[in-house]
Amino acid sequence: MRALFPMLAVFVTICASYLAWKDRASILSIAAYKWVVSDTLGPADAIVVLGGGRDRPYAAAQLYRRGLANQILVDNDRDRRAMIRLNVPPQAVASFGIGLRNTYEEACALADWAGRNSVQRFIIPTELSASRRVKWIFDRKLREAGGHIMINVTSAYSADNWWLTTTGRDQFRTELVKYLYYRIRYLFAACHSR
Repeated sequence: MRALFPMLAVFVTICASYLAWKDRASILSIAAYKWVVSDTLGPADAIVVLGGGRDRPYAAAQLYRRGLANQILVDNDRDRRAMIRLNVPPQAVASFGIGLRNTYEEACALADWAGRNSVQRFIIPTELSASRRVKWIFDRKLREAGGHIMINVTSAYSADNWWLTTTGRDQFRTELVKYLYYRIRYLFAACHSR
């Protein structure tokens, strides 16, 4: 009887592995749908273009043209120039910070900007895999200033096919680590004026 248990354990493991491999598309899609945060969009005071994402300026310009906000906030000159190339009027583009190095600093700078300008509702376009981390850190910092954010997911891949591209797999893997790091590093961190 004792010899039967290890064989049974191996058999169950092999069967479970086979079923998981056979149905991996469903499992990976479900995982992505559970991970991704994408809000229903409504009118906002501004659309925020975070640094680091190639598609974010394009998504912001589309949201602006849809009339969801009259202002786009950027944190670097490259994104300001991109907005103007995308036919966003220069007077509709403003800066919410300078020399920001990461998403945490961007969240602090936006909270500060929101408080100084009495602005509360923001749309932030970001990639599928980054959406949970961006939502978490901006919610924490803007809630302190009475603000509200809406996440708009913009990616070349979707929750149904993210694992089929190298970019999708790499971004999800990186974002899992970043999300855990942010939850530990910035859970009780206070913003400092720069």
